[in-house]
Amino acid sequence: MAAKPFFRRRKVCPFSGENAPKIDYKDTR
Repeated sequence: MAAKPFFRRRKVCPFSGENAPKIDYKDTR
């Protein structure tokens, strides 16, 4: 989904919480 690239860098979006667990680990690393 195109939403991953734009929301992962913002990581402040409220809806990102749903994808946080699947992308948070790769984004924080």
